[in-house]
Amino acid sequence: MLIAISQRCDLNKHKEWMDNLETSYTSYLEKFGIKLVLIPNFSGDIPYYFEKFPIEGVILSGGNDISPRMYGEDVEWPGVSAERDNTERKMLEIAVERKLPVLGMQGYADDQCVFWRETY
Repeated sequence: MLIAISQRCDLNKHKEWMDNLETSYTSYLEKFGIKLVLIPNFSGDIPYYFEKFPIEGVILSGGNDISPRMYGEDVEWPGVSAERDNTERKMLEIAVERKLPVLGMQGYADDQCVFWRETY
């Protein structure tokens, strides 16, 4: 089974954003025969990964806080990544369109709440 997974965005020591994913996701999910397709946060073509690979589900991994702007607040929040928010929103849109199961980890279940509130 092939699952698309989002990645956390962190600032490195050079103040540049980088994608990363804890190794525990891979080591745990591989025990169940699940392979991961890591979706980059800085890609302009998220649908490509869903077209290129036979993805059967989506995991929104834990990590960054969701931007308060996603739910109408005009507040700056440290550690928030607009790119990650946009990537996960696009992943949710594709999952709904293709009727794929979605698992939201930790705080990123909040992303689903914002998505569903705005979508329906």
